[in-house]
Amino acid sequence: MNLKKVKERMDVSFANAMDKVEKKAKKQYNKVVGKKKREVKEDEEETELDESRDESRLQSNVLPPSMEEWSRRMEVMRRNEELERRNEEMSKKMVELRRRVERMEEEKKEDERRYRRVLIMV
Repeated sequence: MNLKKVKERMDVSFANAMDKVEKKAKKQYNKVVGKKKREVKEDEEETELDESRDESRLQSNVLPPSMEEWSRRMEVMRRNEELERRNEEMSKKMVELRRRVERMEEEKKEDERRYRRVLIMV
């Protein structure tokens, strides 16, 4: 091969490599910019949700037009409170069970150590 062809091939391969680098850079840039755009959209959606929640809270303080609706809302609130109470009780039980399991594991390890000591002595 002559020197000219080698130089052309090197130029082409260098150009291809540069194209790949540029594509990767653009992709990375778009990824970062896209994340920021998504975060901004999510923040906007969250503020809209917060505003709608605030409005619903304000509306819930107003007396409903009918007794049926009022009783239904009260029943839902009562159920919610009961579920929250149950949830708290269950979480307390789970913490207690975890502690108990940890204690049992500690006792098991201690018993194994004692057993090994006894075996060593015998």
